[in-house]
This record gives sequence, structure tokens and C-alpha cells, in this order.
Amino acid sequence: MRYMALACDYDGTIAHDGQVSQSTIESLERLAASGRSLILVTGRQLSDLLQIFPRIDIFRRVVAENGAVLYRPSTKEVKLLAPPPDPILLEALSRKSVEPLYAGQCIIDTRQPHENTVLECIKALGLEHQVIFNKGAVMVLPAGVNKAFGLRAGPCRAPAQCPQCSWCGRCRKRQCLFDYVSVCCGCSQCSAYVARTLHLLYQICSRRWSQ
Repeated sequence: MRYMALACDYDGTIAHDGQVSQSTIESLERLAASGRSLILVTGRQLSDLLQIFPRIDIFRRVVAENGAVLYRPSTKEVKLLAPPPDPILLEALSRKSVEPLYAGQCIIDTRQPHENTVLECIKALGLEHQVIFNKGAVMVLPAGVNKAFGLRAGPCRAPAQCPQCSWCGRCRKRQCLFDYVSVCCGCSQCSAYVARTLHLLYQICSRRWSQ
């Protein structure tokens, strides 16, 4: 048995337009019932995720805010891995009329085309922050905080690559996770990144796990 955990993204992976289909939920339940751990890794804020995804209890751990927040669904325990959003940065962005502008527990969220304004404010304030782009979203976090960072701090504690954790997501944009976990679908393009193919992914992984 090689893979003991499946780490997967939310939007564009198990969810379409923010919603997870019943067939996808059933596939996730089968994976959980097989004894493997399910880990949800997402850029979404935890409060938003809890509102739109009532079956979050399927997952053993949740890595939210792009690696800055850990959540244990079984106990509702929340652990912050980064400091809260810088209030001076938020004020500067607000003065520059950056909208929408959301502050999570650790992350700052806005949308394109505000990336240049965000970078200018970070530079002007001398902050060691990074800007992450994902499907039109512009996310601000302290340097070094990403999804692999969240996995290392929580569900997968190994200091190097974790060969027993497979990743399902938009892999071409997740090199930090490529460097940390094994990719489950077996092809370089990771065609199993949308919700409608999760059942096929389950079958593929099941065959591998039985070897």
C-alpha cells in the first residue's frame, strides 16, 4: 500500500462554481472509508469554506488561506500558521481604492487588475510579503507561506518529500506541492483535476494502492 493520504484542492478540483456534487462527495467518502486520510488544501478563507461546503467533515485536515490556516473538522480546532493581515497594508490598499478587499485570519484577498497597486504598497511599506495569483484572485501572505508550507506544518510533518501523500489539483500551478508530495494521477499534465473525473481518479488510485 503506497498512498495513505490524498491532498486535493477545492475550486476547479472537487468543486465546480463553488459547489461539490453528490457523486464527488460519494467518491471522497469511499476514499475515506478505505482508511486513507483526506486533506483539503485551498486558498479560500475558512469561514467561506464552512458556509459553502457542509461536508467538510469528510476531510481529516483542512489547509486554508493558501497554507496559513489549519483546521481539524473533527474538533473544529483552528491553528494559525502566520500573523494576521497587516492593518497598515489594509489601510494603504483601502486608500488606493482597491476593491474588492477582504481580510481573512492571515490572508489579504483582492482581484486582478489590482496586483500592481498591491505590489507598490508592499514595496512602499517595506513588508516581506508575497503576492500569489490564482484564477483572477490576488492573494497576499507573508513570504514563504504556501500550500506546501501548510501541509508540512500540519497533516504531513516530514521535512522532505512525503511519498505517501498524493496530490490532486491544477498541478502545473502547484510546483511547491510538486516538490513535496507525489502526484496521484500518473501523468505529467494531471488530467484528473476537475470534479467530474474524481471517480476515475478513485479507481486509478485504488488499483495502485492494491499493488
